[in-house]
Amino acid sequence: MAEYIEAKWDKVVQNLCDAGCESEDIQRFVQVLEAGQYREALCLLKKYRQILLDRCHAEEESNINILVLNGSPRPGGNTKQMVAAFREGAQSVGHTVEAVDVCKKQVGGCQACEYCHTRGNGQCIQKDDMQQIYDLLKQADTLVLASPIYYHGLSGQLKCVIDRFYAVAYPQKPPRLSKVAMILSSGDAEMYEGALFSFQGDFLDYLGLENMGVYTAHGSENGSPTKLEELRAFGASLK
Repeated sequence: MAEYIEAKWDKVVQNLCDAGCESEDIQRFVQVLEAGQYREALCLLKKYRQILLDRCHAEEESNINILVLNGSPRPGGNTKQMVAAFREGAQSVGHTVEAVDVCKKQVGGCQACEYCHTRGNGQCIQKDDMQQIYDLLKQADTLVLASPIYYHGLSGQLKCVIDRFYAVAYPQKPPRLSKVAMILSSGDAEMYEGALFSFQGDFLDYLGLENMGVYTAHGSENGSPTKLEELRAFGASLK
C-alpha cells in the first residue's frame, strides 16, 4: 500500500513538472511529502493548481484572432508568400489566424440598395460567400488586408469585399475588431497611394482602428528571405 501511495505522489510531482511549475515550488512540495505532511501537501497542490489556471487564462487573453483577407488571385504569388510568412509568425506565439483567399470566393459587388441598414437590420441581402467573411470579421481582433497593387490600388476582388463591409462595419465597427494592418506587393516602390488612401480613410479614420503597420515589398524584395523574415517577425510581434 505504501508503495502504491508513493507512486501516486511521484506521478503528481511529474505532472507539476510537466505543467511548468516553478522549480522552487516543486522542491517545497517534495520536502513536505518527505516529511509526511500530506495535509499541507494537498494545500500546496490547490495553490499550485490555481497559479497554473491563472497563467493559462492570462495566456488565452493574450492570444488574438486575426483575419487576413488576401486579395491576390495568384496561389503561389508574392502576396501569398508574404501572408504565409506572417501567418507562420503569428501562429508561433499562439495567435489564431484565418486567411481567406477572396479571389476564390463568390462575392458580388455592393448593390447600394440600403437593405442592410433598413429592413435587413445589419444583414446583407446578397447570400453569397461574403456571409462566411462576415462571420470571421465579427470574431476578429485584428484585420490584415493583403493585396498586390493593380493600377495604384488594391485588387478588384479585395476592393469588392471591402465595399461589402458596409453591412456590418458601418457606421460602427464590429465590437471585437480593434486593430488593422496592410501587406502590399508591387513591382515598383512608388505605387501605394491608392491603397494607403483606403487604409487611412476607411480603417484608421472612419472605423478608428489602431494602426499596426503597413508592410510592403517591391521588385526584388518580393519573395526575398529578408522580407519574408520581416513578415514572420511582424506576425509574432502582434499583441
